[in-house]
Amino acid sequence: MRLLRRGGLRAKRVGVSEIVGVLLMVVITVAAALMIVVYIQSLYGTLTAGGVSTHVTVNGEMAVPGVYDSSGVLTISLRNGGSRPITGITVNCPTSYFSAANCITFSIPTGVAVGASASASGVVLACSGSPPGCLANSFTAGTSYALIVTATFVGGSIQAVALTVTSAS
Repeated sequence: MRLLRRGGLRAKRVGVSEIVGVLLMVVITVAAALMIVVYIQSLYGTLTAGGVSTHVTVNGEMAVPGVYDSSGVLTISLRNGGSRPITGITVNCPTSYFSAANCITFSIPTGVAVGASASASGVVLACSGSPPGCLANSFTAGTSYALIVTATFVGGSIQAVALTVTSAS
């Protein structure tokens, strides 16, 4: 420790020693770095949990008996490639071709686990001219129809997938 001279008297220097000062700076720097790492990890986990990683692949087909018919069998298959289980699935069909907007119902008693697949099929009816904008009274083999498949995941995040199915006889 250095002593200072003031007016002929020697006084001790007041403050933190150099070693204690360096140790305090190191501890503060390490604590700040740890807080930044924890923040970035939690931000990354939040972004991937409900966003990019909720990936559903959907396939579909529709069978029409004969060339024209007022009904068809729609089959939808999906695979959960995301990071959370699926708790609900809806398939919306445009009423310009189908008789109801919710044209097929998935029954999922336990959900679709991560990496698992599910499928549903059911008879769908063509619109009969009663809804405004009805384009056809029957399905035609070889025609493509647009659907929207919506999956709801644990935690409430949603993914909607546009699907085009081509009917075959």
